[in-house]
Amino acid sequence: VLEPQAATGSAEALKVELTERRDGTLMGVYTPVHAGMHKLSITLRGVHILGSPFITAVSAGQVDPAVCGLQLPLPLNMRRGQTVRATIVTRDALGNECPAKTLLCAVRVRPPLLAARPPPVTTRDNKDGTYTMEFVPSVRGKHIIAISIDAQPIKGSEFTLVCV
Repeated sequence: VLEPQAATGSAEALKVELTERRDGTLMGVYTPVHAGMHKLSITLRGVHILGSPFITAVSAGQVDPAVCGLQLPLPLNMRRGQTVRATIVTRDALGNECPAKTLLCAVRVRPPLLAARPPPVTTRDNKDGTYTMEFVPSVRGKHIIAISIDAQPIKGSEFTLVCV
């Protein structure tokens, strides 16, 4: 009896489906949910087969803006003239960070009505799947910050920041 088992770096066991092929071999399939290194152990009557355990590398999937978010929450209150800085982290549908994916990251700040215009916002691609955004509020009041990846809002967007 073959006993296949796959595990992630956190030693979480994953189910491996075995299918008998017509040429006398077996095919094993498992569905990883975490990016990183996985160990696939295959034993026959409790003894590892030749080459087992096997190490496989699993990459993150496509970026899903609905799962992307801020590395740390924005502060609730800021002082006028103080730089607001935040890091946006890209993730796939399963929550894995997506390193080195170049996407269109847009940040829009809607200041209070008394502001003549929105503050300039800079967004920097850190080339590691994260983006840093910065702006300096020039008026007191509630600022609404909308962040999107490839024209889709990230998780939690729109964010509110009060400038005192």
